Amino acid sequence: ETYGSQLMAVCVCPDSTAANDLFFLESLIKTYCPLYTFEDLERDHEITKYTVTERPPALFKMALEYRLDELGLTCISVHQNPDLFVKKGKEAVDYLNVIGAKYCAIPWYTIDTLKNDFDNTIAMFKQVSDLLAEGGIRLTYHNHDFEFQKIGDEYILDKIYAAMDGKLEGEVDTCWVHYAGLNPAEYILKYKGQMKTLHLKDFDCENLASGPVYALIDESGKAKGGSKKDNGFKFKPLGQGRQNFAEILQAAEEVGIDYVIVEQDQSYDQCSLEAVAQSRKYLKDTFGI
Repeated sequence: ETYGSQLMAVCVCPDSTAANDLFFLESLIKTYCPLYTFEDLERDHEITKYTVTERPPALFKMALEYRLDELGLTCISVHQNPDLFVKKGKEAVDYLNVIGAKYCAIPWYTIDTLKNDFDNTIAMFKQVSDLLAEGGIRLTYHNHDFEFQKIGDEYILDKIYAAMDGKLEGEVDTCWVHYAGLNPAEYILKYKGQMKTLHLKDFDCENLASGPVYALIDESGKAKGGSKKDNGFKFKPLGQGRQNFAEILQAAEEVGIDYVIVEQDQSYDQCSLEAVAQSRKYLKDTFGI
């Protein structure tokens, strides 16, 4: 049986569900939740006291298993490749409206395309922005460090913002700004009034601007690329790395940020929820938020 409400994204299938129906559900999840990782899901269930009975092995675990409204959660922003909206159109926007997303971030775009087909890429971004706007959703861009390469004498990220004519907001990832060799607070201040969401992420490494230290997710949901230099890079709970969050949060307040989003791509010595709890405690105890 399927349960549905405006703030719910969960499907419970009885044992009698046909295989074709299960595979259809799996295709939807893979399409709309490609960035979700499942390595800590069982531990997350243990911590949250969530229990479920299902036939082993589960065909595919949903990214949004919990009722958002029951837990008092609100979906602020999602990450989605813009190509999906070109292919699916309003159908893809409708899904975001169901889960209540206010912002949709382009999580990354291939550097070769940005460099070699910039004008057509911007035209496509504008098309997606207009489509999302019809559904009341703002398009944003989530950077990594490679957008701080230059086209001419301009950072690619700055060039994207300028070319979008107000149809794109920032969703600056403070970790990758810093790792690229810039001051996150100073970069945030460049875009006063042009972004409402901000990624807070802490890290440590031996050398800044040392090339990719992450894998990006391609259209099929698979990771591609990774570290080209072993420089001791590690993601950290907030306050445990090299970020100056007092400075970053001051800049966020000055430019009118509405939502700070804690992001930790990987947790190495503890489960993800424990790392999240440490970051949450740090923000509350240190800054009162």
